[in-house]
Amino acid sequence: MSDFPLYSKYCRKKILLRSDPEDIETRLDELLDILKNNHFDVFLPVMSENSLLALAKRKNDFEKYTRITLSSFDQLSLLNNKASVSSLLAELGLPRPKTYFVESDLILDSIKKDAVFPLVIKAFRGEGATGIKVITNPEDLVRCYHDINKNYGPAMIQEFIHGTKHTAVFLLNKNSEVRRFFVHQAIREYPISGGPTCFLKSVKYDPIFEDGLKLLKRVHFTGLASMEFIVDEKDGRPKIIDVNPRFYGPLQCAVAAGADLPFAFYNLAMQGDIETDLSYKTEVTCRHLLFEDTKHLMSVLKGTKSPKYTIGKMATVLNYLNFFRDDSYFVLSLSDPYPAFKKLIHHFA
Repeated sequence: MSDFPLYSKYCRKKILLRSDPEDIETRLDELLDILKNNHFDVFLPVMSENSLLALAKRKNDFEKYTRITLSSFDQLSLLNNKASVSSLLAELGLPRPKTYFVESDLILDSIKKDAVFPLVIKAFRGEGATGIKVITNPEDLVRCYHDINKNYGPAMIQEFIHGTKHTAVFLLNKNSEVRRFFVHQAIREYPISGGPTCFLKSVKYDPIFEDGLKLLKRVHFTGLASMEFIVDEKDGRPKIIDVNPRFYGPLQCAVAAGADLPFAFYNLAMQGDIETDLSYKTEVTCRHLLFEDTKHLMSVLKGTKSPKYTIGKMATVLNYLNFFRDDSYFVLSLSDPYPAFKKLIHHFA
């Protein structure tokens, strides 16, 4: 994990973990020892998917020394698995992409012959764009499916939804009641074939509220969850394509728009519950300039193609250079510049 957040002026005390990041159990033991020997009001679990699942198993141990708002292991496991999310959406009658579960090569051959391309292959588990590939050519389907299955584990195939990607963020109390809700619209992503958003803006989009809440209530979720959906160009309906039951990357957009989710999360843990406040400003932009939006630009200039991004090279350059449109950044901040300097030094070292 990068250490550049430690250089923020808001970071008053630094404790560096010495254990191997890949040894999750030992790392949790080390975190637990730190909590025993220090007083922390709240533990905000900003972690990878696997670490968060391991933490959920030991939630009771951590609650002896601090406050933590976290769903159970079973709840997180359901939402971290794309196959189980797809099944839950079908059970609840919520809009989702057409989904194929592959049990044999015969099913793959049938999909290859009958499905409408492009298609998306998704590993059941994975963060960001890991284990995801857009297939535009039927001849590539079988090979790419087996590659993902081999490298990332079991996978499914979904129709490619043409439309604008949004992300809805819910903060729920212990009774799965909404306390904060925020939506941003993706303007650019990297990789351009489909991945984390690198330029976005805050928007209002109420139709996803009831659908998203219905899914989270189904698993009795507590805490912060982001939910990706695409407004389908064919029927105008929002189709839920992914759920991430943890803190997410472009958090600064919500903060800049007036929805301070980390502070609300802190107060929820401290007080047990907070008042509902669904207000925030719209049209507030946020850019991941270091370095994903720059990678997006370079990818387009190199001629990378994607059905998700059809804007030409010149328009992409002009959009990239339009810094007057930027309201906030993922890392860059004039009032707190040192994390960005550290990230630049680390990148070019």
